[in-house]
Amino acid sequence: MKTDKILLLMVLVLLSGCSKIDDWLDVKQNKNDLVPVKLSDFQALLDYELMFRYYPSIGLVGADNYYVTDANWKSVTLTEQNAYIWKKDIYEGAPSSDWNYAYQRISYANIVLDEIQKVAATSDNQAEWDRVKGQALFFRAFSFYGLLQTFARPYDPQTAASDPGIPLLLTSDINVKVSRSKVSEGYGQVLKDLLEAESLLPLLPAELTRPSGIAAQALLAKVYLTMGNYEKALEYSSKVLQQRKDLYDFKGLTVSNSRQFPVVSGRPSEILLYAESVNYGIITVDWYALADPALYNQYAGGDLRKTIFFRDYGAGKITFKGSYTGNFSPFAGIATNEVYLINAEARVRMNDIPGGLSVLNDLLGHRFAAGTFEPYSAADVTSALQLIINERRKELPFTGQLRWEDLRRLNPDPRFAKRLTRRVNGQDYVLEAGDPRYVYPIPENELKYNPMEQNER
Repeated sequence: MKTDKILLLMVLVLLSGCSKIDDWLDVKQNKNDLVPVKLSDFQALLDYELMFRYYPSIGLVGADNYYVTDANWKSVTLTEQNAYIWKKDIYEGAPSSDWNYAYQRISYANIVLDEIQKVAATSDNQAEWDRVKGQALFFRAFSFYGLLQTFARPYDPQTAASDPGIPLLLTSDINVKVSRSKVSEGYGQVLKDLLEAESLLPLLPAELTRPSGIAAQALLAKVYLTMGNYEKALEYSSKVLQQRKDLYDFKGLTVSNSRQFPVVSGRPSEILLYAESVNYGIITVDWYALADPALYNQYAGGDLRKTIFFRDYGAGKITFKGSYTGNFSPFAGIATNEVYLINAEARVRMNDIPGGLSVLNDLLGHRFAAGTFEPYSAADVTSALQLIINERRKELPFTGQLRWEDLRRLNPDPRFAKRLTRRVNGQDYVLEAGDPRYVYPIPENELKYNPMEQNER
């Protein structure tokens, strides 16, 4: 894949403490000096902000949790305009931040994975060696997963072995051109990396931007849910909840118009891994993204998420303010609230309706005003699943591009398939369930550098 050599040099300059590229090059006289050689170098590279920022979110632009006025649609970038109306050509020759940042992150992870093999693991450094390698594997897996959700077809066990996936870049050699793998190979690599990462990482994180064993377990649960492997999704989500069941109790939060998500002193965070999405203005700028009334009106009386997550300006102008980042970037990491929902869905999918709804009710008990929540019950699997899917949308409306991922995985099931519609400048646009446009096109500038099969649109 194409890697920005200048950016890599700048990263290494920052890590070295040199203030100018010229100063760095004066000190580093040969190619080998440009490569990290110590475990502390590798950790510094993995702590670089790119590793926890700019995760794919173009899918969220195309999802149904918001709408924009005609005037605001005209004021955003061409890429955002095109994604909003599901145009065939999204980028029109422009680069894709979702693609480029993901492969840059993968390249940095590969540098660590290649070079750490040259550092001997000893009794004195084994724990650090394992931790560094595990973090690199996790970041590579998380990035591959995001790319699969954006640029490859949804996982279908019947066709995954033949469906075109993404290029699996597994080396730090920037001259290597990698063709597209199959969808099954992509998910197989994600699982392989995560399972090894889980075995290497400490269970709990030293810092929330650093992957941990419990974050690997949570991501495994998420991946298995996407693949429809509910037994494994239940296994790994249960592992997480056995160690961390922490949830914000919204009854203790103060409603504020600020975007800063309230944090109650002394209460543990829900966050298992902190990450941010690519910041598309169409979904993050106030007055641009207005909450879809069909979503907003689902919040029942007493549901504190309606005021904790959203700001009501009046006159139908309602915007989202509840990102766990506390800023304009959507939260793209992994938190226990998502794990609860994975666990609940996996249980119901395996015909444990009481168990699944008990987990869901536990989550929702932390979201309603005292005395207002009536626990859910359901007589059949379909009704129980509908409750959980609706709550996923209400609990995680602007988390990463989860809504887009849910639409993709649920569309093949007629019970949950959804037809999306938008009206812009008097023209109606429609995205049918299962439409090929649920897969974004590979950017044309990438195809010029590394020719490969383009996605059907």
